[in-house]
Amino acid sequence: MFWTSNSNVSFTRTISANDYSIVVSDEIKNQSKKPIYISQYGRIVREGDGKVAVKTGGIANIAGDIETKSWNDIVKRPAIYQTTGNQPAFVGFSDQYWETIVSPAQPTDKTIKIKQHSEKMFQSEIAPEFTKINTGETKTFVTNIFAGPKTQEALRNASGKIADIDRTIDYGWFGFLSRPFLWTLNKLHNLIPNYGIAIILLTLIVRALMWPLTRKSMHSMKAMQTIQPEMQRIQKLYANDKIRLQQEIIKLYQTHKANPLANIGIMFLQIPIFFALYKALLIAVSLRHAGFLWLSDLSIRDPYYILPILMAVTMWLQNKLNKSSTPNQPGANFVKYLPFAFAFLFSVMPSGLVLYWTVSSMIGILQMKLLKK
Repeated sequence: MFWTSNSNVSFTRTISANDYSIVVSDEIKNQSKKPIYISQYGRIVREGDGKVAVKTGGIANIAGDIETKSWNDIVKRPAIYQTTGNQPAFVGFSDQYWETIVSPAQPTDKTIKIKQHSEKMFQSEIAPEFTKINTGETKTFVTNIFAGPKTQEALRNASGKIADIDRTIDYGWFGFLSRPFLWTLNKLHNLIPNYGIAIILLTLIVRALMWPLTRKSMHSMKAMQTIQPEMQRIQKLYANDKIRLQQEIIKLYQTHKANPLANIGIMFLQIPIFFALYKALLIAVSLRHAGFLWLSDLSIRDPYYILPILMAVTMWLQNKLNKSSTPNQPGANFVKYLPFAFAFLFSVMPSGLVLYWTVSSMIGILQMKLLKK
């Protein structure tokens, strides 16, 4: 695109696109009789997003630090940042699956703002300092834009032009697990193009990796079953001597290598795995509208509540098979009510995550039966 001002300053804009990356190149030729000053201004305006379980709103790179501002934070107070020289800088908006980012390529000081534009609209802008163009001089200004999905591959490709954009995915507290989970899930989908089956295979891999700890836990709980008669005898014998009772119980545990908290321990071990996988499935763009059996979209809840109910049943069977989960065991009541609590909790979670937990419980039942043989 071409335009020449009344004072004889020529502007040539070239726009090129590759996948989700857009490059805007502005060539400015000053043929006027005096110097001019140009600021390479970039702005994004969009409507606010609804409430989701990931960080959404404004996002900016301030000298290598990724800053995020929720829609509510922006309404309460606009955000203003400064960068200097050749420090990395970009600004834009991010939602659950997509983001739009603008980043001037010029190595100059920049002012970045994220604010409310109107009642429903929000604005992010970035403005480098003014650049002087003398008479007869020509300068080119480049602006890089990303507008696309928040996938590892797309953002990694865009990071060649927009520094640190690949760090804008919110992997959560357990990102060190979410990243490999998401990578593995996509690789499995490449082999078998169905995300439901890919989640089942991922579950098999996770359970296989946890097998040594699971086996140790089950052996410990089996030992707990064996020592129950002796435990009851000790409790009656030293009912009036609490200190001696505790000493004898500890000695009994050590002799038989039993751990009364083994079942609770393996449960809590799965918590970081659960949250990491939850985050991975929540941000996985590829799961949108990915169907499996009666499910039309693995990224949203099961509309018929079949999976949450099935998951609760498998957890209940798993607890029933575990004979050590009796009322006189530490944490027994907690474990007993977990299936009901989880069924309620998982009823609103992505069906892909519920599929993982259900299959994981089924595998746990099979493992317990194998060990008992």
